[in-house]
Amino acid sequence: MSLFRNQDYRVYKLNSDLVAPENYIVGTGDRLNISIWGFSNYSNSFIVDETGSIFPSTIGKIYLRGLTLRDARALIKSRFSDSYNFSNNDIEVTLSGSRNITVNIVGDITMPGSYSLPAYNTLFNALVAAGGPTINGSFRNIYVKRNGATVYTFDVYDFLLNPDSKNNYYLQDNDYIIISAVSRTIEIQGEVIRPFEFELLAGENLNKALSFAGGYKPNANKQHLILKRITPQGFIYLDIPADS
Repeated sequence: MSLFRNQDYRVYKLNSDLVAPENYIVGTGDRLNISIWGFSNYSNSFIVDETGSIFPSTIGKIYLRGLTLRDARALIKSRFSDSYNFSNNDIEVTLSGSRNITVNIVGDITMPGSYSLPAYNTLFNALVAAGGPTINGSFRNIYVKRNGATVYTFDVYDFLLNPDSKNNYYLQDNDYIIISAVSRTIEIQGEVIRPFEFELLAGENLNKALSFAGGYKPNANKQHLILKRITPQGFIYLDIPADS
């Protein structure tokens, strides 16, 4: 929660900040630079038009909308190979400017509302812009809805603990980000690296919670854990052997 409150992560607004990853989805309004060098020299910039295409004059229309930047680059190289020999030329295709999209962030979020962001911001960046989930909001069950259907479920824990480009989810214009209420939490106190409250998904157990807490400190008594549980009859205390 403090990561969102302190704005430790950036929301990218300027083209000078842009380093688009390979899985960025190309759309109408994006600007692409195409450069060829070697035996031949070519350099030009194109904006993806309302049909989702660019139109290099000597090559013809190239439909790119909906492709990842990686696939768009491969398609552009393939089309340009009819006019350029890439055994003695190199080609570079870069995203130099991104379209703006509007995303709607609702639910248990600190600053709900509609946000206009360059499309190369990810779902995580959008959550940063809105201040992150509230104290009652879930960090593990965040949904993206598009045209009334849920298209993605985001887990902030997984994103932070297992960084991978597959978790850098890119949004589309008029997407809804819905932060549900937190449902299951456990607080860990004592000699662990991160003695905080954690949210657990269905099927996750005490070992998973301890991994979120970073494990034991060197001076921890690892023989027993004391579990304090709230029941309809009041508090109960359970002594759990660590090797259980």
